[in-house]
Amino acid sequence: MANEKTIHGRIDCPCCGTEKGVRITQDKNGKPFGFCDAKCGIQLRIGGDTYREAEFNKKYPAIAASVRGDSVTDTEKKPTLQQTEKPKTGFDLGL
Repeated sequence: MANEKTIHGRIDCPCCGTEKGVRITQDKNGKPFGFCDAKCGIQLRIGGDTYREAEFNKKYPAIAASVRGDSVTDTEKKPTLQQTEKPKTGFDLGL
């Protein structure tokens, strides 16, 4: 499987505390999976629970985008003109 060898990102280890010590790859179901290759060898099963996956994806949007196969260059949503404009009303005194 090609996905097992792809490192989608790195996070700090929650066990030994090594900064960027946990590599994130995909498990056999294509979900994010972590392994501390720096010191302690902890394994983090992220997939298998939709709430846990959603929280991980919120906290690490660049890694989530990489796992999905999206472009990782810019994961922040930019507001469009329609989202930044005020709704227009028929009568406006500028108040």
